[in-house]
Amino acid sequence: MADKFFLVIPPGFETLALEELQEKWTIHFTGPLPPNEIKPGGIDLETDLSQGMALNLILKIPTRILLRIDSFKCRDFPKLFKKVIKLNWNNYLLGKVPEINSTSKNSRIFDSRKIEKCFHDGILEHFKRQPPKKKNLEKGLNAPLFSIFVRFENDECLISIDSSGDPLYKRGIKTLSSIAPIRENLAAALLYFLKKNLKNNTEILIDPMCGSGTFLLESANFYGLNNQRNFDFKYFPLMEKIIFPNFSPKKLGLFKKHLGFDIDEKMLKNANSNLEGLGATLAKRDIFSKVSDKESPNVVIVNPPYGKRIKEVPNFKKLIQTIKENYSPNLLGIIVPSEIHLNLGKKISFKNGGFKVNFWVFKP
Repeated sequence: MADKFFLVIPPGFETLALEELQEKWTIHFTGPLPPNEIKPGGIDLETDLSQGMALNLILKIPTRILLRIDSFKCRDFPKLFKKVIKLNWNNYLLGKVPEINSTSKNSRIFDSRKIEKCFHDGILEHFKRQPPKKKNLEKGLNAPLFSIFVRFENDECLISIDSSGDPLYKRGIKTLSSIAPIRENLAAALLYFLKKNLKNNTEILIDPMCGSGTFLLESANFYGLNNQRNFDFKYFPLMEKIIFPNFSPKKLGLFKKHLGFDIDEKMLKNANSNLEGLGATLAKRDIFSKVSDKESPNVVIVNPPYGKRIKEVPNFKKLIQTIKENYSPNLLGIIVPSEIHLNLGKKISFKNGGFKVNFWVFKP
């Protein structure tokens, strides 16, 4: 019987995330993609335990991957307490009560503090009745604190455990950052969208305002494994006898060549450190200065400042014209605040650092 997973996806990127899942499923597993369904904020997926957990290693767009533990109708706390006690927590936990996060919508049970206390007390009672194995208690001394997500909707209780631990945009690769970086999974999604809209075999990606190199890093390692960090699922007792897939990516990057420019020497130094070993070329250059050594054909992606964390606000029409003159890109992807009304081509609307923005993709 297949296990049920929920891939948490940044809002607005659900369809793109499913396309990534389908592509990488074909690369790493045999057989068709199992039953799945797009939901607001994520993707439901039914697959076996090893494959579901392995998605933490191969996907770049999700924020985290939840394993569904149980679901049932429940309208009162006494019944909920009994249900919590009966769940086989020793399959997932190491003798410690996890962090419990709850939400409720259109349900008789709605007080988050009471829900979380019910789970806390119910898990402790379960451990009293079915004590964890000694080896699991010892393992738990050095394990992270796991997270349980409880959602009530229309009196249906859905319980999940986070298999990822830290959010998946924390790759464990990028060590130095800039003032206003874009999250790695958002960068990966935008790059994937950009690549899918490219109608030729352009293999050069240019970021003329690269900062600490997030776009270049995500492109260069899009098909690589997220194996530079730890994951909570590796501590789950039920994973002890699971045979994990042995991955060997055939390629790493969305593009073969990656060029990054920035006017800030400190940012370039950070980018150099982050991109070490990935073959990107970096140089100091003002985006508005003339370029004599154009790399062509190419694709340009840029996340300019737009008056939020960095107070400088460019003239976006002038910026686009400059990129067109200096780089002659086959395709340009640019993040623009939603209040700036442009009509350039295809777009994805999302939030970057809490601010509403549009990512426009077009032929300049």
